[in-house]
Amino acid sequence: MNISTLYLHNAQYHQVGYS
Repeated sequence: MNISTLYLHNAQYHQVGYS
């Protein structure tokens, strides 16, 4: 797993939680 992919996945997960 690349750090970029992990960051992107985390960002999306956080966005869903925030919304």
